[in-house]
Amino acid sequence: MHSALPLEPDPPPKPGTWKKDVSFLLLSGGTGSRAGHHEPKQFRRIGGIEMMAWSLRLAGAHPRIAEIITNAPAGYHDRTQKLCAAHAPLVPAQVLDCGATRQESVRILAATARHDIVILHEAARPMIDHSMVDELLAAEAENAGLFASIPFSMCEIDQATGLVARDVPRARVANIQLPQKFDRATLVAAHGAAARTGLAFTEDAVLVHQLAGACVRALPGYVRNIKVTTPEDFGIVAGFMEKRQDT
Repeated sequence: MHSALPLEPDPPPKPGTWKKDVSFLLLSGGTGSRAGHHEPKQFRRIGGIEMMAWSLRLAGAHPRIAEIITNAPAGYHDRTQKLCAAHAPLVPAQVLDCGATRQESVRILAATARHDIVILHEAARPMIDHSMVDELLAAEAENAGLFASIPFSMCEIDQATGLVARDVPRARVANIQLPQKFDRATLVAAHGAAARTGLAFTEDAVLVHQLAGACVRALPGYVRNIKVTTPEDFGIVAGFMEKRQDT
């Protein structure tokens, strides 16, 4: 499992040596109520810049990313557009309305993408770097994601009684991380099926597998690729960044 991640994106190859053929879809429409911040958590500064800026920097520097499509909560479109311009000035960017749910937001982003390959990420994971995207793009599978092992014990709880029901073996489950890579047409078709059937998912690897019948390759996840959800998570990520700067 990976652990060490560079703080700054690797320098891109010289112009003319790559093909720009990837759409970068960045989920940034949440309000982040659990993060305990006075505004959406993607705008809280971490490591000296807004949290979502780390993902924008990666997308702006990656040699294969041709466009950035992101979303914003109501009232934050202009601020999001300014962040795109500041941190990914050479890559065309669109800022869209967010959907009522995460699933709907992904459907909107995917439907807008112009390229057959999409990288789906979320602003709440600022530890993204080139190696994550490169490994996804290098995978032969059209659809792939990062999955980390579960380091703790789990069980099912009976929701009606609040009692322990049964053990959940760690070897059978995984922590689903982003970024993920999808064939755009497959992702769009899966979301179309979800909209027609009313089925809801919390992420897209399982959605694509179950509703589009497509295989999704599981690649080893990164230990430090955590999703910032609570106030404590900001401190954890900031600590990771400080340690990398010291090495």
